[in-house]
Amino acid sequence: MRILHVSESLATGVLDVVIRLVREQHALGNEISVLYSRRGDSPTETELSCLLPGVRIHAVGSLSQNRLQRTRSLRRRLRSLTQLEEFDIVHLHSTFAGIAGRTIDINCRCIYSPHGFSFLRSDKGRFMRSLYRTLERTLASRTDLIIGVSSDEVSIACDELSARAVLLRNVLDIDSLPPKPALGSRFPIVANIGRWSAQKAPERFERAAEALWKMAEFRWIGAGVDEPKSARVTGTGWLSHSQVLDELTQVNLIYFTSRWEGMPVGLMEAQAMGIPAVAIRCTGVADVVIDGVTGVIVEDEEQGMHALKALLEDEKRLGKMSLDAWRNRDRFSASGYGTRSLKAYQEVKTCD
Repeated sequence: MRILHVSESLATGVLDVVIRLVREQHALGNEISVLYSRRGDSPTETELSCLLPGVRIHAVGSLSQNRLQRTRSLRRRLRSLTQLEEFDIVHLHSTFAGIAGRTIDINCRCIYSPHGFSFLRSDKGRFMRSLYRTLERTLASRTDLIIGVSSDEVSIACDELSARAVLLRNVLDIDSLPPKPALGSRFPIVANIGRWSAQKAPERFERAAEALWKMAEFRWIGAGVDEPKSARVTGTGWLSHSQVLDELTQVNLIYFTSRWEGMPVGLMEAQAMGIPAVAIRCTGVADVVIDGVTGVIVEDEEQGMHALKALLEDEKRLGKMSLDAWRNRDRFSASGYGTRSLKAYQEVKTCD
């Protein structure tokens, strides 16, 4: 099968998912190409070629372009590629690639993975959320299949967009994750993982740190345009993936504060390493945290504060959740991931 993966935002979580998917599909004998936009936070063509040997890489645009310009460049190149070459599947990743690919005729089956629907973004005003929702509803009719990375995402695609959708959860190479050592009775560390951005709602984390700093050290693992304003939060800045995992080996508890997600890979890795989590409910969280077993899912900040305090005061319960998170790590296994993705593609190919 000839497959083209397309992304305007090939960075952080989307990058992790695309690399995993491409590697698995290529290993099964498929001919894979990747088309993506150059951005400051995306790998260069050389770096991506090293990560994906044997895969054809196409990069478009320049670092000086804004998002609209990048999307236009991506759209033009995608049209050109699909006219020059015959693909069986074009798989669009994230919102703007989804717009670029579904507003042209690509002459093959069109798959779309939103990696978090933009109309769920609470940092956007009502008008922008309404615009994104209208776009998604309109473009759903030009989509052969939406692949959701969480059960929440699939439900939204079916219920709100009336789209055909299937579930392909994000996965991990769990055997490559370092074991979380026994941390003993030292001062506990509460952390969050990800880019310091509106999506991750870092102000929620800062407020928890201001309230509970006597009970734990609060550490943000990741970087962003802004940095922690609270003196009670330590920011690591940008770290490589291996450095992130090293940081996680020192963490007792995750406080996950995101406003929206697809299915958060950083939280998955923490859980697979045996780190319990208190997570404010958003899309994808319930696919990662088993409420009451590997952590606690709460509805708002107030409940989050109470849950954090309760777990920090109950070392035995925290230890039990850590053990249960470790014991349940196989649910994130990458085994069969590529095969499951191809099965979804094949179903679309044979359904007219």
